[in-house]
Amino acid sequence: MSALEERVPGLPSLSPEDMAVLKTLGDIVAHVGRSLAAPAAAAATAAPQALAKPVKTLDMDLVTRTMRSVVSRLTGYPEDLVALDMDIEADLGIDSIKRVEIMSEFETLVPDLPAFDPDVMVTLKTLQQILDYVDSLQKGTAQAAPASAPTVSAEQGTDDLEGPVDTSVVNRQIVRLEKRPLVSQRVVAVPAKRKVYVTDDKNGLSAAIAGELKARKIPVAIIQLDDNPQDAAGLVIVPELKKKGALASLAGFKKKESDLWDRNHEEFLKKAFDLAHRTGKSLMESADQGGAFFATISRLDGTFGFGGGKLQAPVLGGLSGLAKTADLEWEKVSCKAIDVDLSAKVNTQLARRVVDELLSRGAVEVGLTDQDRVVLHLEKAPVEQGSLDLSPRDVVIVSGGAKGVTAAAAIALARNASPTIILMGRSDEPGPEPAWLKPLKDEGAIKKGILENLFKGQKVTPAQVEKELKTILGNREITRTLALLKKAGSNAAYFPADVRDLASVSRVIEEVKAAFGPIKGLIHGAGVLEDRFIVDQTLDQFNKVYNTKVNGLENLLKAIPEDEMRYLVLFSSVSARVGNTGQVAYAMANEVLNKVGRAYAEQNKSCRVVSINWGPWD
Repeated sequence: MSALEERVPGLPSLSPEDMAVLKTLGDIVAHVGRSLAAPAAAAATAAPQALAKPVKTLDMDLVTRTMRSVVSRLTGYPEDLVALDMDIEADLGIDSIKRVEIMSEFETLVPDLPAFDPDVMVTLKTLQQILDYVDSLQKGTAQAAPASAPTVSAEQGTDDLEGPVDTSVVNRQIVRLEKRPLVSQRVVAVPAKRKVYVTDDKNGLSAAIAGELKARKIPVAIIQLDDNPQDAAGLVIVPELKKKGALASLAGFKKKESDLWDRNHEEFLKKAFDLAHRTGKSLMESADQGGAFFATISRLDGTFGFGGGKLQAPVLGGLSGLAKTADLEWEKVSCKAIDVDLSAKVNTQLARRVVDELLSRGAVEVGLTDQDRVVLHLEKAPVEQGSLDLSPRDVVIVSGGAKGVTAAAAIALARNASPTIILMGRSDEPGPEPAWLKPLKDEGAIKKGILENLFKGQKVTPAQVEKELKTILGNREITRTLALLKKAGSNAAYFPADVRDLASVSRVIEEVKAAFGPIKGLIHGAGVLEDRFIVDQTLDQFNKVYNTKVNGLENLLKAIPEDEMRYLVLFSSVSARVGNTGQVAYAMANEVLNKVGRAYAEQNKSCRVVSINWGPWD
């Protein structure tokens, strides 16, 4: 910020209080824009006759050449590869951070540029669209911004992991239950000519909720997940519970697996997201008109699984990740995740308690047992030092273990117990680098080498170059992590496998057992990101994130004999605990991991199970 203020001396100052709530570069830009606009609006009110400063006419050919030059210099691509109609993210491989860097340099080199509207800028997908927007600003024909888009997160790579780890800076917290009666007086209104929709659970709870809403003179309809609600003021998603998993009747399918993995529940979870995706805009419109609410209702134990009881439908616990993320994205909509004890009798009293929650603003996560209303809170809990029952001959599988926090954890495990560590990832096993690549370290130099050696004489797009670059950098991370594991004292190897494919996972597990022995531990860290707002994310994008996390764990647990497992460590995310803007799929998938971990621990008493909800990894 100091450097920015030096380069742009007219910026209004930002107080520490301001900076504490600004989470992204886009937030900072928007805040500065509002600060600059406020005095300008006041001046216009005080002196209506004052003439606006004319916008200097720009040479758009020069502006275009400058844009190409900046993009070329900051991405490492030759200018002739930078086509103006290429998608900035998909074709040019420019993420949100690089985009800000490019625009900052562009504005420095073209000082007479008119002021940009940040909400418009995030909607522009190509360099040509940006240039057209610049031209429209100077001509006075620019359009107002549509709804803003989220900042897209990116998976982070491995930092220097060779030095000692300072555990004193790790803030460890656990979830605690707190009994708290409902006392909120902030009632959610339902605007006229709008309706509340409740999904049909076919077990009576939905009908009871709808009946209670009707008794309070609130228009309500029971719908199916595939319906398209119109003029929604409220949406309540209630799961249909099945007594048996869809695969439970198949030969060789274990009852424990049936309890954990129910295809009907997974399908419901995905359809629930899709329904929220389709209804979100209507709910936000209703909130602007006077009020709206959204709720998911899970049927665990009335405590979201924290009461210590048996979880009958752990996959459906992922519903709370949807509600918690909606609460952050739909600012004016009252959002709640409600967990009703599966053993609770469905009657008018229970329906009244649920509707009281729906129409009251307050805690986002609320559990209802027969007797109590509970909320969740985080409590600091320093780790208690223990010991690991692992020897160098014991095998630990680490999915997604070549980079980031998963690699760091694997290296720490190697230093502590020196077990045999097997990394499993999507990438092919890295081989020796060609002579032209070995001396290259800088990304720009590598891109140039890719063009000269892999695509010489060919027509190529930046996205193709970026794909090759990511492969090279990924291979280097795998090689480096393996070297650090061996240096720390572990026998280590890498096996390529797609965790979403049971056959692929089973093949690798059998190869590992044959070569190294029984598998005593699993660390599941595999994951991908496809960050979008709920109303923007497609089902395909959702599935990519969800399937890697959840189906990946399902396949690993099916392939590894459970009677040999001593440790199961799940790398979940803080987005599952509190939600996160733009990460609905990640929040729901990781919340499933949390609940499945609890259920697995209940079924396998001899296995130590822990689900770690990591915050941002630095």
